[in-house]
Amino acid sequence: KTYPDCKYVAFIDGTSSSRKVQLLARLPKENLVVKTADDLVRERIVQAGKGTKIMTFHSFTTRKQSSSVKQDARVRQSAAYDKSAWEIFRANGYEHEELVRYFQDGAQWFGIESEGRLASACFVFQNYKHIWEVAGVYTEPAFRRQGLGRKIVSGALRLEELTSELQSLT
Repeated sequence: KTYPDCKYVAFIDGTSSSRKVQLLARLPKENLVVKTADDLVRERIVQAGKGTKIMTFHSFTTRKQSSSVKQDARVRQSAAYDKSAWEIFRANGYEHEELVRYFQDGAQWFGIESEGRLASACFVFQNYKHIWEVAGVYTEPAFRRQGLGRKIVSGALRLEELTSELQSLT
């Protein structure tokens, strides 16, 4: 659903770069999306001439303890179109049509303002079944190093936790 042109999606993570490269060699060669935070894995894909870097992302795994993260009351959450939020996501490499699809399928965005403008934003979307992904995390350069990215991601992680709790009740 998230990658309609692909047959396979691989999330590659672990503590051994060499093992991740070995795993990469065993994956199908066509119709494949690879998601990884490992620079060596990315380099190998590009060097093999088999892939193109689409975007950069950071991955976070949450546990039940995430509710202990302090929420900042200034963090705004919305599913509605907002020009300034979408400009931030587009600066991060997302196309307008892609954002429309995510938000039609239930995505929510989180943002925090500073000095009267949107300074940092991210969004969450349902990647597959119970897997929700925090995406598009971006803080305008003038507002970096103030912890704003952490605050919006914390809001997004709290939403993911609440969604998981609701799904477990049904």
